[in-house]
Amino acid sequence: MRRVRRRRARGMLLIEVLIALLVLMVAAAGSLALLSSIIHSTQFSGQAQTASRLAQDLLDRALAEPFATVGTAGSACVATELGPNATIYADGRRTDLSPGSPGNKVEYRRRCVVQTLGAGAGAGLKVIRVRVEFQDETGTWRTIRLGVQRAS
Repeated sequence: MRRVRRRRARGMLLIEVLIALLVLMVAAAGSLALLSSIIHSTQFSGQAQTASRLAQDLLDRALAEPFATVGTAGSACVATELGPNATIYADGRRTDLSPGSPGNKVEYRRRCVVQTLGAGAGAGLKVIRVRVEFQDETGTWRTIRLGVQRAS
């Protein structure tokens, strides 16, 4: 009886290499999609934080005023250096840069409204509402709203 010797396989077949490359490409594409999502979330988070800070700043200034002057001429909600309906940029300054200019990547618009509840001089409650809007990189307008009731 004759013994058959088997040759030991050396290396990989071409099909095995191609399948391994395909698996590697699918994994790389998934990683890139995940990275893109993380970058988008980080940018949105920073924009929302800036919008919240701008809203809180205006609300704090309105709360620091005497009750009688909140919502009247000269009030933080009526006559700030940025205006009650100002367009503000990430650094907090109002600028006249055209959209897309360096330093003008995100535009923030804030609006403050004061509503007096009650009638006449005896009105004892004011509702202060601040809204800050910004446009994210997808072009969608996002809104942050803060509000507080203030008693005399």
